[in-house]
Amino acid sequence: MTISHGAMQEALDAQVEFTAEKTGVSAFWIEMGMVLIPLLIMALIVITTYSFLSKLSSKEDVLSSKDSEGR
Repeated sequence: MTISHGAMQEALDAQVEFTAEKTGVSAFWIEMGMVLIPLLIMALIVITTYSFLSKLSSKEDVLSSKDSEGR
């Protein structure tokens, strides 16, 4: 079964309009949320991963410096 791009776009637009009417929020903000929320989640994942890896790297640096002092 194939669905044309136009049909998918119409279905998405109808869902956005339905959600906007149901919540009382402008359709613009519904569409912005569909873009911004996933981007914010991805940014949070990247920042958390970077922070975790930098802390892990600094711990390894401390451990390696202790090893070299002991020798």
